[in-house]
Amino acid sequence: MRTGSLNVRVALQSATEARDAFGGVTLSWATFATRWASIETTGGGETDVADSAHSGADHTVRIRYDSAVAATVPRNRVVYGSRTFEIVAVDHVDQRRREIVLRVKEQR
Repeated sequence: MRTGSLNVRVALQSATEARDAFGGVTLSWATFATRWASIETTGGGETDVADSAHSGADHTVRIRYDSAVAATVPRNRVVYGSRTFEIVAVDHVDQRRREIVLRVKEQR
């Protein structure tokens, strides 16, 4: 991965559920990491990566490897400016701990 290709700053956020006074669940988001990244459109639909289909992913977000991000669960999200992306899958490129590819779906 070339450093120049990581040209946008994104926030990685995790969800926290809290019960309100009426027994309902309120979802709030907290940023746990801010990283340089590249965002590419994949065209949507199903993407076949490493022999598994990631249904609905319409973008890929590439970042440098980070163990905190590597443990990201699909319940987290990526925020870039006013755009929000739901993480569908996390792929570790060639297992060398250099790069992580997040398969994401833009929330509209």
